Amino acid sequence: MKIGLWLHIEHFAAGGPTAVIIGFVIGIKQIIPSSMILINEPGYINFQLFGKDRHIRLYPVNTIFGPNPIPLQYVGIEDPNNDLVWRYATNMTFSSMWVINWLGQKFPIQQAIEDGTKNINLWEAGIDTDYFTPSSTPKTQDFFIYYKSQNMSDIEGIWNFLFHHYYGIKGSLICYHFYTPEMLRDAAQKSKFCIMLDNEETQGLAAIEIMACDCPIFCIDRTLYANGNKAMEGSVTSIVSWSAVCGLKSTKEEWKSDFPSFLANLSSYTPATFAHENYTYKESARKLMGIALKIMNPVQEKVLS
Repeated sequence: MKIGLWLHIEHFAAGGPTAVIIGFVIGIKQIIPSSMILINEPGYINFQLFGKDRHIRLYPVNTIFGPNPIPLQYVGIEDPNNDLVWRYATNMTFSSMWVINWLGQKFPIQQAIEDGTKNINLWEAGIDTDYFTPSSTPKTQDFFIYYKSQNMSDIEGIWNFLFHHYYGIKGSLICYHFYTPEMLRDAAQKSKFCIMLDNEETQGLAAIEIMACDCPIFCIDRTLYANGNKAMEGSVTSIVSWSAVCGLKSTKEEWKSDFPSFLANLSSYTPATFAHENYTYKESARKLMGIALKIMNPVQEKVLS
């Protein structure tokens, strides 16, 4: 099977976008070893993942655009049809319902789904579950805090709370954009838990990588997202896909009262099982190929069985 992968190679995005593309290719080769990946050439199935380098109408008509091909700030656009992806693309994937709900304030996404004029699906990228794994060595650190630089002012409050209520507890900091994969894996493998203080994320690969190392997360969830003159309530923090086995989600208002419960149940959480069952490259690619084949030809879905 020939698969067209469309990229803007002159402006190849570093970090998360690159990891998504590499993981997708690895996953495709795992589920369909004989597949041929064509870069910027049409295939039987076509995916446009990040960095559009041409007019939307110049891509193959069956191209699936994603993940999240419409920027969040476009909710302030005057007319949805001014966005060329929305105007011309038929097939799109988004990584979370909060992103769909957010963009739905301006773009008629739900209507398009109901009347069948667009194929819109949820799809989440996988992580390297061969690299991010639990360690066989004992945990040597109590915790680490994962945060974004915008939340730096809140870090002092967390340290102050821990110092006064859990004196002697030891931890470290990891800031988004200022770490290597090795640093994140090391912190997650050696820590008994992670405190996540984060801004909005469309999916949040780092959170899944932390969980894959069997490090439960105490998430101080952001419950309001604002951009320009638009705002929306709801869980919008890094951990988009969440299960009670991963840890505990709290809020900025209630985290101090919820934290003791999290610690009391620390041994009951099994985040690695959740991550390794749902977020391998293979499983992620299988789901996206399932979406594509259903769009192209339902009969072809048997290829993935």
